[in-house]
Amino acid sequence: MLTSLYIRDFILVRAIEIEFPAGFTALTGETGAGKSVVLSGLGVALGARPPAASIRDGAESAACAARFDLAPEHPVRRLLAERGVYLDPEEPLVFRRVMKRTGAARGYVNDQPVGAALLAEAGRRLVEMSGQFAALDLKDPAHVLALVDADPDVASQRRAVNEAWSRWRSLRARATALAAEATRCDARREALDLALADLDLVAPEAGELARVEAARAVLRTGEKLAESLAAARDQLVRGGVEAAIASAVRLLDRGVGAISVEASRSDGADGPRDLQAGGGLIERLRAAAEGLERALIEVVEARGEIDRAAASANASPDRLETVESRLFALRAAARRHGVPVDDLPALRARLAAERLGLDDEGRVCAEAATEAEAAFAVYIAAAEELSRRRRRAADDFVHRVSGELEPLKLARMALQIRMERTPGDAADAGGANGFDRLIFEARTRAGAAFAPVHTAASGGELARLSLAISLAAAAERRAEPGALEDSEFPPLAIFDEADIGVGGAVAAAIGERLARLGRSRQVIAVTHSPQVAAAADIQLKALRAGEGDGERADVERLGPGERREEIARMLAGASVTREARAAAARLLAGA
Repeated sequence: MLTSLYIRDFILVRAIEIEFPAGFTALTGETGAGKSVVLSGLGVALGARPPAASIRDGAESAACAARFDLAPEHPVRRLLAERGVYLDPEEPLVFRRVMKRTGAARGYVNDQPVGAALLAEAGRRLVEMSGQFAALDLKDPAHVLALVDADPDVASQRRAVNEAWSRWRSLRARATALAAEATRCDARREALDLALADLDLVAPEAGELARVEAARAVLRTGEKLAESLAAARDQLVRGGVEAAIASAVRLLDRGVGAISVEASRSDGADGPRDLQAGGGLIERLRAAAEGLERALIEVVEARGEIDRAAASANASPDRLETVESRLFALRAAARRHGVPVDDLPALRARLAAERLGLDDEGRVCAEAATEAEAAFAVYIAAAEELSRRRRRAADDFVHRVSGELEPLKLARMALQIRMERTPGDAADAGGANGFDRLIFEARTRAGAAFAPVHTAASGGELARLSLAISLAAAAERRAEPGALEDSEFPPLAIFDEADIGVGGAVAAAIGERLARLGRSRQVIAVTHSPQVAAAADIQLKALRAGEGDGERADVERLGPGERREEIARMLAGASVTREARAAAARLLAGA
């Protein structure tokens, strides 16, 4: 609630500080006394554009400051925190605006500088202006939507819609990001398929390069090698190496045999000396024969290896072409993929693994899209249900407002709330609030077409209609005093001459309804009606004194006697009579 308003050097005000209690406060005073200055000062403190010549003559600056006591979780505190204004949740909020003759006005919240736009946004959540300003609210579909959405049944469904919308937006963003990634993955998948097809066509094997290069080297020198091998074989075969060794072995065998025979004939010591030593000679001959036999075996094996090598070296030119084609294919593949030939098998394995992963990403993308579609369907169903509940709540709200019209001299007025879909895509256009747009419409005579209330009703009718709407809204919330302090509904309602053009019973009805509204919200009413002023809990009087440069405006709180005198003045005019005082006393007693 608004607890105080401070105004310095603003228009006709030198310096005043007004304290506002809870309940219904009436602000009275003669025309031109300065009642509008009080409202203007409050508006400027809350971000409104300062009026022309707003700085009092003789002053260099002016200041307007409004102090509000708000619950720690009030939406305005959350708004300020979101915009970087950090405050103690237990301390009051002071909205201050300073104007100088040179330069733009500056705004502050608890001495922290803020822009006028933030002040104005906070002000709209703190103060509901009625009377001459009623049309501004009633022609705003968002304001009408807030009135209908205050219904508890609608409010709970709106929270469900908000949650469904937020979840769908989150899932849609994820699905969109994955879809963009999937587009990139499609291109990558195509590139991998081509690369894998190329590698599979080459089919490289681990260590193949060394084998192919060795085979190529052998095949490229095969002809010369074959000639060398043939010559070597000829040396062994045609040169008689094998035959000579075989002949020598045979001769040695015959010699050993002959010596053995002679040695057996000369038995005794009288035989020839050499024959006596024949045993040692035989052993040496036999050793020589065995050595030659081993050499013969090695020569035969060497000839076999030469024959086998010659068979390998004598490859056909077709085989050399095949080996070289394979080598060229491996090297070309390595160049295309930018890796050494020996890394081609490992590259193929990596690409195959990546390709498999891309298939998984495609599955995840499809699942995300399906999940987002399901969330959108949930949102649409919740929003449709919200629309149905809004329709019922809107009809009920119109019924309650209509019940207040006859005492306010608006019996001929018929009301309706027209509901239409927001234009564009259902989700993006409606968002967290669903996709409904509500227009308050009225007609002032039977048979006329319904039209928006700000065009169908006069200023006075709008003021009284605004009061009826406020009463219906307060009844909807079933609020106790102060219960609206932490709600989305503005805690302060200001009625600027809601009683204009009426009197008697209608003015009394307005006063009674303002008092009733003051039991659930803080109410300030600027009025010229004694019936309205008498119904107030507190009465403030605007005064204007002095002349010329000394002229100033002031506001004072009236005591019981002063209040009776002011209401008597409002009844009788300039000359207050005994009858007027008596009538004022009866009004106060009746209230």
